[in-house]
Formats: sequence, structure tokens, C-alpha cells
Amino acid sequence: MVRAQAYRILGVDRNADRTEIKKRYRQLMHMAHPDSNAAKATGGYPYTAQEINEAYEVICRYVTPEDNSHNRQERAGRHSGDERSKALAWDAPENPNAYAARNVYHSVEDVDGNRLGDIVIASGRYIWKPEEDFSLFLKSMLECSAAILDDIQADADMEAKLKFQAELAYLLAQQFIDAGGTLPLIVGEPAAHDDADIYHMLCMLEKIPARRVRLNIVPGALLYPEKISGHRLYLKNEKGQSAGYLSFKDDRMYYIIIPMLEHRRAQVKIQVKKTDAVYTELDFWVKIVHGREGTFAENLSLQIEDLLNRYRNRYKKGY
Repeated sequence: MVRAQAYRILGVDRNADRTEIKKRYRQLMHMAHPDSNAAKATGGYPYTAQEINEAYEVICRYVTPEDNSHNRQERAGRHSGDERSKALAWDAPENPNAYAARNVYHSVEDVDGNRLGDIVIASGRYIWKPEEDFSLFLKSMLECSAAILDDIQADADMEAKLKFQAELAYLLAQQFIDAGGTLPLIVGEPAAHDDADIYHMLCMLEKIPARRVRLNIVPGALLYPEKISGHRLYLKNEKGQSAGYLSFKDDRMYYIIIPMLEHRRAQVKIQVKKTDAVYTELDFWVKIVHGREGTFAENLSLQIEDLLNRYRNRYKKGY
């Protein structure tokens, strides 16, 4: 899309500043949303949400918050009118080995910043990146898993189906997350160590209320992995006594760190940082060997097929 098209789609002047452009973008996304009153009253806007979003990205490449009219006109003269932007509606890389395609959602707000809903701006086997709201990414995973299960004729009750759907969504999500590429963006650059990277983050220890043994957990004490169950990492002390399970402060880590541990592609070190009667904060280090950071599509597709076969065999209908 060239800039002339972008300005025409947004309906703003070339001298408009960033604030004006953003306000107009929100207005148009409001009108483009099928459930908004503005869309119903006006019959909708002639351009799609995807075109509006792309136009906004193109214009923002040339307009900065400190821009003034002279700078914009000067810069416009340096670029030919037919120069085409290479930006797509969603420019994340794709994983061609992913089991299924997914939708990428964009949250729509009105001019006052009130959330109207979510719209699809792209569909494909796109890798998740931090610019995509993680809750909307999980929404796409649940939607994708539901569609896969709906294609299978089965007599499963709702509770059973939801359990399979949750597990399927968890497996699908791993095919769309590049841990090596996103971890530095989320938790910061790692410390280099020989042929591996070491990341540090703060976590919490979720204690098990029904535990009968009182543990003496003090700052500086080391905790060790006991098991992974239900996609949770359970910990034990040096005596082998169960201490509880690891709780991440960032929910995204459950879909990044835990899968790496399940696939035995990382090592961890856990040390008590501070504790009181209610909370125990932990220093958590994860060591990832180079070349073992990415997605696990080849193994996950087999796991997905196995899960779907168990679903079919347990709730057969018409087979």
C-alpha cells in the first residue's frame, strides 16, 4: 500500500499530526466493527478493518510525535509517490509445520478508549509475538481447538470436551511460540554461559494448604524440581519434602518455560529470595542450550494426533 492510498483510506490530510491520525484511526476501527452502533447507523465504512489497520501502520512509518508540517512535507519530497510499503496487516513469521491455522485478533476501542470488542486482522500459521495481546492469542488457541474438536463426531459431554479442548489449546499454543525469540523481549537479555543462555526472573511459591509437614524454608535455601503435573512445576526441598508449585508472575511463562521443561530442553535453579507467613518469593534461573529454544512442531503434531485419537476412541460416534 502506498502512502497516498493510506491517507485516502484514513481520510486524513498529509499535514495531520500523530494525535489526529490516531483519533481518526480509532473512529474508523469503531465504524468498521460490525457490532458497533456507528456501523449499523452508517451502513459501515467502505474499507475493511484490515485495510484501515494497514493504512495506519503505513502512515505511522512517516509521522513521529515531534513532527511538524515542514518536516513532513520535506520528507514527502524525498520519497516517490509510488513507493510501496512492504508492511502487511500482520508481519509475524509463520510456522508451516503448525497443525492448523489460527486467527490474529485486534482489540477495537472507541474514541474514548472504551473497548468495543475484537476483530480478526489476519489468519494463518503466525508465530505469536509480544505485540499481540496474549489474552487474544489464547482466545485464538481456544477457538482453533474448538473448531478441530467440532469436526470430530463424538458423544462427549460438555465437561469432557472442555478438558480435551484445554489440553489441545495448550499443545497448539506451543507451535506458535518461539521461546528463543520472545524470552529476551519479555524478561530481558540473558547471561551468556558457554553454549547456553541463562534467564532470570522472580516467581512465587504456591504452598499446598493440605500439606501436613511444616517446612523450614528460609532465604537462600535451594528448592528442586519434583515433578510436572497439570503443566505445573512442583518443587521439593533438599530433604525431598514437597514444598508446593511454582507460580509465575507473568502468565506467558506457563506457555514458554513449562513446555521447555516438559520437553527436557532447559535446566533450572530455584532459590528462596524472601519469605513471610503468606508469600515466598523465589529467584528462578532457567538455562537453555543453544539450538533448543524454538517451537516443537514435529513432536507436538504427534501429541496432538494422539490426543485427538484418544478423544475419538473414548467418545465414538459414527466410526
